[in-house]
Amino acid sequence: MNAEGETAKKIRIAVAACETVVHANRIKLLSAKPGNILLIPKVAPKE
Repeated sequence: MNAEGETAKKIRIAVAACETVVHANRIKLLSAKPGNILLIPKVAPKE
C-alpha cells in the first residue's frame, strides 16, 4: 500500500506540474500574439 501511495502521489505531482506548464504556455501565447488562440489546442497535451 505504501509504495502504491507514493507512486500515486508522484503521478499527481507530475500531472499538476504538467497542467501548470500548459497553463503558463497558454498565457504566454495569449499575451504574445492574440492570433495564437487557435494554436493552443495543438500545444496542449491530449488526455
